[in-house]
Amino acid sequence: MRATNSRQWAVALLVCASLAACVDSPTAAVAPADTENQLASSFDGLSQEQARAGDVDRSEEFNWAALAVRQGVTPTRFEVSNDGQRESYDAFVHSVQWALSTLALRPMGHRSLIAWRKNDDVMQVIIISSQTDGAPILHPYSMRPAQPGGILASAIAGASAAYFERGSRQSAWLGVSGQVKMSEAAVASLGKCTTPNDRPSPAGIACQLATFSVAFDATLAKTSEEKSRVVPTNAVVKKLTAPEQKVAGVKLTFSCVLPLSDRGCG
Repeated sequence: MRATNSRQWAVALLVCASLAACVDSPTAAVAPADTENQLASSFDGLSQEQARAGDVDRSEEFNWAALAVRQGVTPTRFEVSNDGQRESYDAFVHSVQWALSTLALRPMGHRSLIAWRKNDDVMQVIIISSQTDGAPILHPYSMRPAQPGGILASAIAGASAAYFERGSRQSAWLGVSGQVKMSEAAVASLGKCTTPNDRPSPAGIACQLATFSVAFDATLAKTSEEKSRVVPTNAVVKKLTAPEQKVAGVKLTFSCVLPLSDRGCG
């Protein structure tokens, strides 16, 4: 048990150190080799953590965030009100789809905002997901099909939200109500992604640069444990809001069901 706790704490420290690497320079591309590896690896670690907690949706989102970093996504400064306190995050949006609809795990064009900031020895991470330009936040699931190519689980296209604290303070919060706007900006094509340091692109993934308009007003409830997705009936709640802002991002197209974040479909 002690060894397991040590490994989990090591992952938390890695997340804090690596996500902090880009906070001071959000307009710079995630290009240096060490920074790119650390940031992508930190999202890998969060993906694995959420998988162990039984949150498959969030695990996939962080896996795709790691893929976006390895494709050379450039973060944008993003302003958020956290219970009335103004906070500045680094952020990007990744939108995913599949080359064949029979492979799809989500509706085509599913997109997520990933935002992070370092606050002393605590790392704060926000993830907001939607598959439509505007949607209400529904807990705990949105409109995900039960299996690739399957029918949608809900007749309502819902968005989801989550907030995590890692480091000296550990907590998790899940969105229970609110509204999300996340649409691709109507601008000319920005071209294909350029991988950091001209590294090979992960196999089976096409990447296109994009810009998104993002805004949200979310109420989130604290889970019973920091690595749980169970929300007690008397849970403490917090409010996260963000005015509409332009955010840089990428559109990823997969030729397999579940690409690995470091190798893609290879």
